[in-house]
Amino acid sequence: MRWLFLASLLFSSRAVADQVEPQFGMLLEKGVSFGTGADGVISLGAPAHLNLELSAYLEEDYTKRWRLGLVVPLQQRVALGLAPGLTIPLKPVFGQPFELGLGLRGFISPYTLYGAAVELAWRPKISGIVDGSVGLVTDLYFFGNDLPTDISFYRLQLQFGLRFEL
Repeated sequence: MRWLFLASLLFSSRAVADQVEPQFGMLLEKGVSFGTGADGVISLGAPAHLNLELSAYLEEDYTKRWRLGLVVPLQQRVALGLAPGLTIPLKPVFGQPFELGLGLRGFISPYTLYGAAVELAWRPKISGIVDGSVGLVTDLYFFGNDLPTDISFYRLQLQFGLRFEL
């Protein structure tokens, strides 16, 4: 039975693979960080981040695109983060495509910092296989060894970049 399954995968057509419409994105993020605690709210410039992500529709469900990203700070400290999530296409505004992104953010090395992210982006079509992306992203971090006790940390950032159809 296992051999039959493997043979069907090997000799199946690419029709299913074409339906997922995979994309690769390269996005830059830069903004302001805020921390809240007993002393009130503190703000400072957030380091720029590079977000590399792969995304695709699953099971012909075109209401949401699943994604997995790597997040790398470009300033201050060296780190590596993961950003799984989903993107929901919104109804066009004045004929322009917009999307809502929901996901998790976690820096896993060399320190840990875990939270959630929400983004709203405009996705203009640049060419047949390239989309632009300009939007606002907010991250809220609740726990990790890089977060002092009784403090929450969030960022508000401008995001811009390109997404390529694969």
